[in-house]
Amino acid sequence: MYGVRLTLNGREVDLSPEPILRDGVVLVPLEPLSRQIGAEVEHLKDEGKVAVCKGDVCVPLRIGDEIGDVTFINGAAYGPLSAFMALTEGAPKVSAKVGRGMNDLAYDFTLPDITTGQMVSLRDFRGVKTLVFCWASW
Repeated sequence: MYGVRLTLNGREVDLSPEPILRDGVVLVPLEPLSRQIGAEVEHLKDEGKVAVCKGDVCVPLRIGDEIGDVTFINGAAYGPLSAFMALTEGAPKVSAKVGRGMNDLAYDFTLPDITTGQMVSLRDFRGVKTLVFCWASW
């Protein structure tokens, strides 16, 4: 997974939860980014949609599993960054950079050491060349 960095008017924006990259589409948490640009999120559950509105402009987004739909991840509504482009016309400019470089930090995670059982964080190895070996049984 690659880190996604958002900028608003040329300044990096920290969002919680963080934006993600899924199937080549940058998905952003709707509520936090909407607050950053002065927009509001309206949940139209009867219609199966979410609308992101700023002033007289509303961008309706379908709730679903297709690329470009609003999806819920750990309870947060995520939608495509492209939905915000119509809302930033003549206003704040939102853009994203997807980290793929050697110097980008990996996502931090914590797992038990297989020999001692103690919890170890990837952050503990910053500055040290580290090989992470993964295995799955599915």
